[in-house]
Amino acid sequence: MQRKLILFKILIMVSVIFAFIGAILLVNATTFGKIAKTIGTIAFGIGLVGSIVSICFYKSEESKNEVKQQVQREDELAQREKREQMRLQNLGEIIEKTKILSTSTVKDKSDAMKRGIIGALLIGTSGAVIGTATSGHIKTTTFLVVYKNGKKEAIEVVNGTPIYDLYLQALEV
Repeated sequence: MQRKLILFKILIMVSVIFAFIGAILLVNATTFGKIAKTIGTIAFGIGLVGSIVSICFYKSEESKNEVKQQVQREDELAQREKREQMRLQNLGEIIEKTKILSTSTVKDKSDAMKRGIIGALLIGTSGAVIGTATSGHIKTTTFLVVYKNGKKEAIEVVNGTPIYDLYLQALEV
């Protein structure tokens, strides 16, 4: 695919050069004579048509490339999600029970930074302070996880994630 794109880029450059040479010959036709005018017209026409056709093929090939890359990304995401589901399923099979140790709410640092920068750009220092203060929060829960082999582990997870849901399912009532 990349070779085709490079080939089309070369064809576009060659066509533009033909059109340029043809335009120069047409502009200077009085100096070079009738033959130059005829050659200039032909070169300009070939260059113009060649440029248009090459650009169309280039854009078509580029679109095909983008679609192919998007399909590959979607396949990778699907495979990653399938692996994550298998990992969670395997983890669910070795968990005996869970217990909630604590819950907390923390500021979303990336959201705070974005809002602070935007506030600073719009208003200045006070805008940065206000933007940071109005950022979103992330709720987390710390679980005590007891595995079937007797091992215990305290794990903090973000609420609403698949692992959080798994730990809730194994929650000791």
